[in-house]
Amino acid sequence: MRVLFVTDLFWPLIGGIEVWSARVVTALAARGHEVRVVTSRSDVALPDRDELEGVVIERLDFRAAVEDRRLDRFGEALDGIRRIKREFAPDVIHLGTVGWSSLFHLLTREAWPAPWLVTLTQERLDSQASAGDTLLGRALASADWVSSVSRAVLDQAIELEPGVASRSSVDYWGMPPPPAPAAAHFDPPRLLCVGRLVNAKGFDLALEAVATLGDRCPRLTLAVVGEGPERERLERMAGALGIRDRVTFEGWIDPTEICARMARASAIVLPSRREGLPVVAVEAAWAGRPIVAVDVSGMREVVLDGRTGRLVAPDDRDALAAAIGEILADPDGARRMGAAGRRHATERFSLEGMMDAYEGLYDRLANRRVDARA
Repeated sequence: MRVLFVTDLFWPLIGGIEVWSARVVTALAARGHEVRVVTSRSDVALPDRDELEGVVIERLDFRAAVEDRRLDRFGEALDGIRRIKREFAPDVIHLGTVGWSSLFHLLTREAWPAPWLVTLTQERLDSQASAGDTLLGRALASADWVSSVSRAVLDQAIELEPGVASRSSVDYWGMPPPPAPAAAHFDPPRLLCVGRLVNAKGFDLALEAVATLGDRCPRLTLAVVGEGPERERLERMAGALGIRDRVTFEGWIDPTEICARMARASAIVLPSRREGLPVVAVEAAWAGRPIVAVDVSGMREVVLDGRTGRLVAPDDRDALAAAIGEILADPDGARRMGAAGRRHATERFSLEGMMDAYEGLYDRLANRRVDARA
């Protein structure tokens, strides 16, 4: 089957959606499908045509055309995606996100009338709370199928567009199982945060939690893995809180090394202000580490409160510090949580399970197209 995968940003850029997208398309190729990726050019200088494990990647000016309001680039991007659709002639089109790229897909649906599905990866924004003429609203109304990474995100979509209920599914992130981790160490206790350094990830709350726990856990350290526009502010904040010598900012690391890095931590902290279903939480569960997280959107579908970690109310720094303190005060209980998290990941977040689900959707949509032509 020929699958055209359309997404805003893609490998070698690193982020939750980028990591998931790369896993999906390379797994499809490994299963014998012909896959083409259409994505946006970014601030990083990358070739317009690239390849990842046999998957061709084409980059167009989606982002600049929209954000810079360049009509010339807008037209070129439209022509580019039309060309790709006609040349590749996909059996099904999979939108990996709702953003710049999906706008260009919606405007060129006549170029190649393949059935298409969209994956919802983020909770609904306040600006998308009504069924007005938004990009999300149009995607939900016109997609042949809506796949969501969490039940919470799908419920928001159905509230916005009730018709989605009869043509939708929850298809959780999946990943290959990493090697079974060794038992977590708590002497000294080490916390880890992973993600893009932006306000939505809430890493400032993690810094405040470490500062709050200073007297109770004088040897506690926090490693922050990731890059982003908030890094300088967070480093200054760590200094102002008097914990700069206890916090390391490690920048990006290769996604294939994330679980190994998590295995060196005592617990993983996810203080996000908004999510869909965070890839980092799935990775932490697979790594067998207890998770202390904020109870937003699909987080409770990964973190089972009291069983695989702890959930606290959004933006409650005191509750976050208290939950971390409870985890660190009971190493044996924390290790049991980590083991339960890995069992949960095995049952719900496998790569094979995710790919079986997507292949089933593709077959169903492609067969509908054949039946409609008969």
